[in-house]
Amino acid sequence: SYVPPTPKAVQNFLSLSVTADATVPNKLLFFSPAIDTSFKVKLFCTAPLNAGINRAFHQYRLLSVIDNSFLSGTNFELMYSSRFSSSGSAGEKIFVKAQFVDLASGLVGQTVYCSSIIV
Repeated sequence: SYVPPTPKAVQNFLSLSVTADATVPNKLLFFSPAIDTSFKVKLFCTAPLNAGINRAFHQYRLLSVIDNSFLSGTNFELMYSSRFSSSGSAGEKIFVKAQFVDLASGLVGQTVYCSSIIV
């Protein structure tokens, strides 16, 4: 019979932010603390949206599952433009959400959100 995983605390980001630039182009993800080796992070993003949108709701798409080799300040533009076929234009807005996943149990942590207007 199936035995569910024992509840345990799952790491979360204390801070999460993204900056996006259309001229370079680049998308930089900043976060703390660093990703521990016993976790991975499911990273979701939206396609470039109208800057007047404040909540993306069902617009998120899985961008990647990242591990401890992904450091704060990493440029994820290549992953982003491959997923959405567009880098976005200045004045548009992107949303990001992240969820820690415990590798041993598969438990998912609390979702953390951020957004940025593309400059």
